[in-house]
Amino acid sequence: MLYYSKADVVAHQIDNDYARLDTGPIKKKDIAYNYQYALGEITVYKISGKDLKDYMEWAAGYFNSSRAGDVTVSFDKTRRASKYSTNDFFGGVKYEIDLTKPYGSRITNLRSIRTNKPIKMSDVMTLRMNAYRMEALQAKGGALEGRKFEQIWSSKQENAFGETGGTIRNLAITYLKEVKNGVYTPKVMHNWKITGVDLHSSEHKAVVDLVNKGILEIPKTEDGKYTNIASINTKDSITKEEIVALSQKANINPNQFKHIKTKGEFYKKLSRITKKYKL
Repeated sequence: MLYYSKADVVAHQIDNDYARLDTGPIKKKDIAYNYQYALGEITVYKISGKDLKDYMEWAAGYFNSSRAGDVTVSFDKTRRASKYSTNDFFGGVKYEIDLTKPYGSRITNLRSIRTNKPIKMSDVMTLRMNAYRMEALQAKGGALEGRKFEQIWSSKQENAFGETGGTIRNLAITYLKEVKNGVYTPKVMHNWKITGVDLHSSEHKAVVDLVNKGILEIPKTEDGKYTNIASINTKDSITKEEIVALSQKANINPNQFKHIKTKGEFYKKLSRITKKYKL
C-alpha cells in the first residue's frame, strides 16, 4: 500500500493463489477473499539496501532453480506446502529473478522506480510491510535474523487510522471509496520478471497446448493440493509408459511415437497431431 505508507518499497505476501476480482460491484467479502489475514496492517521500517536485498533473495527462494530444458516455472515443494505463505513480492522497485543462479544470488537489476537508480547495499530507505511478517523474518532462522529496525509509522496508530481502520482490508475499502471514487481499473505494473526459463521455444508452446487441453498435467503434490512443485523439462528422457499414458489421454495411437527419446520431441509431435485432428 504505497499510497498510505509513502514508503520507498512495499512487500506483500501472496496468501491466496486464486485471488480474483470480477467486473462489477466490489463487496467487502471480495476484499476479505483476496487478502485473508484479517489483522494485517501497514508498518513502515527504516532499512538498508542490504536488508532489502537479503529479504528479496529469501523471497526468491520460493522458486526452484531452473536447468536447461525447463519450460515451466516451479516452486520449492516445502515452502509451497507450508501452512504459512512465504511467497513475497515487492513494489516501488524493479527487479528480475534469475532462476539459473544459486539461492541467495538470484535478484538482479534491482532499481528504485521512483529514482530509476540502482539500489546500493549502503542505501537507507523505508520499507512498508505487515509487522507479523517482519517479526518472522527477524526470528531465529529468518532471512533478517537478529536485525533491529526503526519503526517509522503504523497504520494502526491512533494518529493514523486506528486499530480497526488501520487494517489492510479496511484501508483497501477506504482507498476504493475515497481515492478511486468507487471505481477500480486494474493496471499491470510490469516491475518484475523471471529469467532463466525457456518461455518462447516450440517445446514450450507444445507444453502450453497440451496442458490447456488437459492432456499434460503440471507436477503437483501427492494429495493434489499444491501444484507447480517441479518444472516440466523437455530434455528429459521419456519412458514408454509415459508415452502410452499421454497418448491414451489424447485418444491417439502410441505406436507412432516408437522412436522418440525425449519429452520435448514427444510433446511437440503429440501437440501437432491433436491440432491436426482438432482434439
